Amino acid sequence: MAAAADPSPASTPVATQTEPVESSPPYPAEAEEQEVQPNLKRVRVLNLETSTSSPPSNQRLATEDIQTYAQRALQAKFEILRDALTEGLPKQSSPADLCYFVAPELFWNVNWDAMRNQDDIRIFSETCMVEVQRHVRALIDLFPQELHGKLTLLPGTLQVLKRQQAGTVPDPMSTPVSTWLRNGRKFSDFPIYEATNYVLVIDNFSKADAGAARPLATWPKQSISRRDFPSVSDASADVVDSWFTRLNSVLGIVVRKKSAATGRSDAHGTQHQGFDNEPEDGVAFGIDIGGDYDTAYSSTDYLRASQIKEPDYVINFLISRGTSATFDVSTHGFAPTVQYVVRNDGSAALICEILLLAAPKIVNGIPTRSQKLRIRQTRVATLRRPSSVLFDSYFNVHPAGQYPEMIESMPSALTPPSA
Repeated sequence: MAAAADPSPASTPVATQTEPVESSPPYPAEAEEQEVQPNLKRVRVLNLETSTSSPPSNQRLATEDIQTYAQRALQAKFEILRDALTEGLPKQSSPADLCYFVAPELFWNVNWDAMRNQDDIRIFSETCMVEVQRHVRALIDLFPQELHGKLTLLPGTLQVLKRQQAGTVPDPMSTPVSTWLRNGRKFSDFPIYEATNYVLVIDNFSKADAGAARPLATWPKQSISRRDFPSVSDASADVVDSWFTRLNSVLGIVVRKKSAATGRSDAHGTQHQGFDNEPEDGVAFGIDIGGDYDTAYSSTDYLRASQIKEPDYVINFLISRGTSATFDVSTHGFAPTVQYVVRNDGSAALICEILLLAAPKIVNGIPTRSQKLRIRQTRVATLRRPSSVLFDSYFNVHPAGQYPEMIESMPSALTPPSA
């Protein structure tokens, strides 16, 4: 197994200020920085802008086994996150009670077209689950609280596939799969898989018991998108719960549109059902992965609220790859305590933004959020391998049920480090 490289970057580029990429919604007006009130929390967000829509450059070698390929590819992913944090985290321009580091959906994924058979899918998925957890734990250990303050990682998602058998939940034989495909074959001719797309959340301040690993929380995506796979043929009416996809020219599979995975937390050597979304008091957060955002804020599905520790959260993280067409903060009326939306979209559009939401209003009997302001972000790191940018921002979080003014106090301009 490849060992992690020295975390110190070869060089530290000079930080620069970025210009807003859009004119609407507006930025909050500039103001002199004021002391944070005792009942407020000052939050810093490091948002990594990097594409997850194109194949990585490190393809599987012809003679390389799938486990070795997965380990090699994931080591390269780890180094991207390590280098971004090593360069950007020290460039703090405003005091903060807590820092979040965010990467996009499918950050940890490498080419599905590298699979050559079903055994490859199984070995690859099992290897990725072990290796990504190992890398996430190693990453947080590089940045202890004593040196870097409180840090929480939302380091992008990993998607894996698990072969489904009759009698499992959901039972792949519970609905007809006899529909003919265009090439004359049937859905039932192909193996059925459940996809699990999830983010591992870890921080450097939640203490573990002696001899136990640091607490780690898992939040999965519920709705599996056709964009998650390279080539998808839509299912017909009698197989509405599945996609057909070709991972490559020789390997076709059927993928369930819904995942049965639920949020969980691993702490003190024990796995617990439910997601701990408030390790820092007063800064509870929610997570939506990709298309889950479209259904999470409705009267029938409130972000699977029974799975999270604190339903009245104040920050919502939207980690995605291609939800720009459907992004609409007005639906946050059903999450009335949310004050900020932190968005990281790894699609070709490369959208990293933070939105301040106005207090909810009742319109025609429905709560809605009609106003939003974009919080200014500053470029603090540029990575060449691959082309990626780390943005830095700061904002004040109010207690749940209260709301920031739509004119936020902004941090002072970042002073480039001296040579």
